[in-house]
Amino acid sequence: MRLPVVWFIAFAVWAASGWGCSGGGGTSDGCDCRIENGGMLTMTWECFCGYYGGCNDSLSCDGTSERTDYPACGLTVVDRLGFGIHSSVYEAGTLVGRTLLGDSSVYSCPNNAALAAPMVRAGRAPAPDCAAVACSACTTSLSACQ
Repeated sequence: MRLPVVWFIAFAVWAASGWGCSGGGGTSDGCDCRIENGGMLTMTWECFCGYYGGCNDSLSCDGTSERTDYPACGLTVVDRLGFGIHSSVYEAGTLVGRTLLGDSSVYSCPNNAALAAPMVRAGRAPAPDCAAVACSACTTSLSACQ
């Protein structure tokens, strides 16, 4: 008869610790997943990289890319037309933020599939008060556009 008591205690400890989640403060887990206004799923950069990958990508451009620099913030944003990788944020050529956009798929929180949306964003982004400089062409130069 000891097994049910041990199982109940283990379950109670697990539930009290956040149902297997390491987060708190109203979040679903240690990923700090949230659905924001407009239906954007957000999560921590570490969680995003661990789950979706691609966080070691270096600054890149293609024929559907537009580059905007934020020299005062030290950031570069490369936006792509279409679905998949929608925007990437770089600091000195290192990827520090990303937004993915699905056409028919949804992105979900790694530890709570109920938190899902057609867009997911994680990492850094330019502050609203940081001045943007549109580049005439998308280049992989680490120098800011003038």
